[in-house]
Amino acid sequence: MPSANIGCLILDIHLEGMNGFELQERLASDHIAIPIIFITAHDDPLTRERIRGSGAAGYLGKPFDPQALLDAIHRVVDRRE
Repeated sequence: MPSANIGCLILDIHLEGMNGFELQERLASDHIAIPIIFITAHDDPLTRERIRGSGAAGYLGKPFDPQALLDAIHRVVDRRE
């Protein structure tokens, strides 16, 4: 399976055409289990609650420090190994 080599996905919640949550649901329905780190400029209580409920591996509000993203990626990948 091609997804076996993918450490994680970084998804913006507000994608054009299909949002990050919809893509996460599509992957799950196709039985593709890849940890997801969501990023968003819409850092509000409802969005944070939906992220928590989604089972996401991480979350960063924009703007974020590039090192914070790298740290989140390392945490996710280290958990998978």
